[in-house]
Amino acid sequence: MDIDFFGRYNGIMFNDDLNTQKLKDIFTFDLALAKELTKNFKVSVKIENLFDRTYQEYRGVLAPPRTATVEGKITF
Repeated sequence: MDIDFFGRYNGIMFNDDLNTQKLKDIFTFDLALAKELTKNFKVSVKIENLFDRTYQEYRGVLAPPRTATVEGKITF
């Protein structure tokens, strides 16, 4: 099994064109797990924003909440 743990830092950004309104800097974590179930089949799960932090990435737009994706890969 493969396990990846990522930390992602967004530095201070501004909320207006004149750079007078700062957005908070933020640190989030992501987790990815992958397992080869058979010789030809691998399944993986990725969770972004693992601790479900609420923050703005862009002016007036909240970043997505915790998001999970599942992927299956078949090789021939």
